[in-house]
Amino acid sequence: MNPVRYEAISTLPRHWCGDDAFETRCLEAMSLLAPEMERFLIAAVRTGLTCPGAGPVAAAGASFVLEEAAHSQAHHRFNRRLEAQGIDVEASLAAVRRLSRHARRLLPAGAQLAISAACEHLSAILSLAYLRSPVRARIRSPEVERLFATHAQDEIGHRELVFDLMLATGGGGWVSRVFALTTVSLVAVVHAARLVGALMSAEPEASSYRVWRQRSAGLFRLGRWASAPTVMLQWLMYLRPGFHPARLPDR
Repeated sequence: MNPVRYEAISTLPRHWCGDDAFETRCLEAMSLLAPEMERFLIAAVRTGLTCPGAGPVAAAGASFVLEEAAHSQAHHRFNRRLEAQGIDVEASLAAVRRLSRHARRLLPAGAQLAISAACEHLSAILSLAYLRSPVRARIRSPEVERLFATHAQDEIGHRELVFDLMLATGGGGWVSRVFALTTVSLVAVVHAARLVGALMSAEPEASSYRVWRQRSAGLFRLGRWASAPTVMLQWLMYLRPGFHPARLPDR
């Protein structure tokens, strides 16, 4: 991933996506969540690569770890601008980090790979929606748009690796896939909504009513970024017996 020039984003307007507070904060929440998810994925893949049967995907797994680490670094740089706005990023991410630590400590390697594969499937779906959306043009900085677009393209390229590693190490049963994807999706929605709420509450002179009004109107505007039926169809594909990520579109 090509690094984003921090000097180019340090002068961004507060609402850099179409002058819209809610859409900007939604994308910033995704940027905050990205390094936390990738930290979990890297740990799960590294552990999985030590399991019997992982040999055929070892080289791809090593490349995956390097690319995910690069993603995290790019988003960490981007997220610094939120600290400059007075947002306590560490406090906002505390709940996500606790959940990730508990999962790494308590779940066996196979379950962590199942969760990681579900994370990559969900990421690939959202990445496809982002790359297809003409609303990307609302982002007022080519550097920021490149950050999100490059990450989206890489996520689509990663969707098979974790799934193949899960299969190679003896996982990937239908029940575990259903449980993992359902759990990951619910956790993602809850934590993304909580992060967006925290970021919206940091808006200057943010009253409860104003924040509620902006969120309510913003939820309708999010429909411009993705086709709900398409997203749901691709989500459900993961639950089909015999599914493989190669069956998803790549653009």
